[in-house]
Amino acid sequence: MAHRIPETSRPRSARDYFLQSLFRIVRLVFSPTLFRLWLAFFILLPIYIFTRAISVLPTVLGNVLLLFDTAGRSELRRQADSYRRKEEHQARQQLNGTFRFQQAQLVSARKHAIRQEANWYPNIEDFEVCGARVNVVVERPVEGQDTGQTVVLLHGGLGWSFTWRGIIPLLTAAGHTVYAPDLLGHGLSDKPTSLRTISLSLHMCTLIALFEHFDLRSATIVAHDWGGCIAACAAPYLPTSPSPRLLLLDSSMPLRAQDLGWSAWSGDLLRFLATGILDAALPVGVVLRLLSPTAATVDVVKGYTAPYASGGPRTKASLRRFVHLLPPLPGRLLALRHGSAFRVLEGLAGPHVFTNLNARAGLAERGRSVGEFWGGCSREGWRVGVLGGKGAVEGVVDKRALWDSPGGGLVDGAGYFVAEKGAGSVAEVVARFLGETEGRAVLIGG
Repeated sequence: MAHRIPETSRPRSARDYFLQSLFRIVRLVFSPTLFRLWLAFFILLPIYIFTRAISVLPTVLGNVLLLFDTAGRSELRRQADSYRRKEEHQARQQLNGTFRFQQAQLVSARKHAIRQEANWYPNIEDFEVCGARVNVVVERPVEGQDTGQTVVLLHGGLGWSFTWRGIIPLLTAAGHTVYAPDLLGHGLSDKPTSLRTISLSLHMCTLIALFEHFDLRSATIVAHDWGGCIAACAAPYLPTSPSPRLLLLDSSMPLRAQDLGWSAWSGDLLRFLATGILDAALPVGVVLRLLSPTAATVDVVKGYTAPYASGGPRTKASLRRFVHLLPPLPGRLLALRHGSAFRVLEGLAGPHVFTNLNARAGLAERGRSVGEFWGGCSREGWRVGVLGGKGAVEGVVDKRALWDSPGGGLVDGAGYFVAEKGAGSVAEVVARFLGETEGRAVLIGG
């Protein structure tokens, strides 16, 4: 009979109890939806607009005379269109792997220092994506106990392979081979320093390159947070056969505005404005504690923030990019960017200022294209499980491909730290997903 394996978290300290109580109070204060919307629109939004206006003022003053004649406005639109095409071209290059980072655009991870800070020493390998080094944790089962099953663990926007440290040994003990990559900008992988060089396509390319480098075929992807969106978008390009599987762990397909209720939308808006105002100066640890006060102990926060402890604000570009892709904008608002007036505004303020809006538009377009794929994914043999937030796949994923997860309550109250709250419970669901989608018996920890 299967039994639970004790979790790996350390006993909570007095500092943990103080900070958790403090951030519980903060969350309680900021939790009502109407209050969050009031705070966002009447306090943070004016500050955000003011800081953005100050930053673009020199560019606006340099271009303002172009507004007063037809040729000038045409030039502003041309600059906006040219910049958009440049970013779209870069994203296409990143997806097919032909893009190359310049060394000046990257910060190499200080792997020993990060592992020491996080107090985690897994077996690691690396490979190259677009001229940058990608770290991946590779753990294999004891010889003779290999089930032949491969599991790829994909972290979220604020995480890295450290997220899976409590789950990896449970899966390998059950006989599975595990790969846990660090996306570029995260963990032990190289960190691009420019926000504009980071795209969804870059992260998709990383996952595709992982499958190709290690010659993975029939693998199960377990994805948390933004990892689910990346996996969902990369799925049509993965060399998987014959029965690929995706387990979304408190994650989703590419989000649309209609997928979010007012509560979730207002929370995402607060994070967007707060990070937009403070930019990279906003401590990652504060964001993590706000997302999940009960699970964010001192040791956990220290581990999650270890990759950025010595690199400074410039190493946080990918974290900032993920935050600025939410909340998703309605299609009508995104459509406004195609109008003449909006393109003139882009050229006036400087097209680079709108890089996050361009990325959102690209994400929305990608979501529409992969929606067609997932609508008929059962024909390709895909099975999809959802642990937490089933509404995220309703109306998108082929119902014949959905697996009925028995563990939705496992993530209750965990906030962002699903894997921290119950590594053993999550590992059991992963094992059950593997077994039931293949018609095998399930055993983990027994």
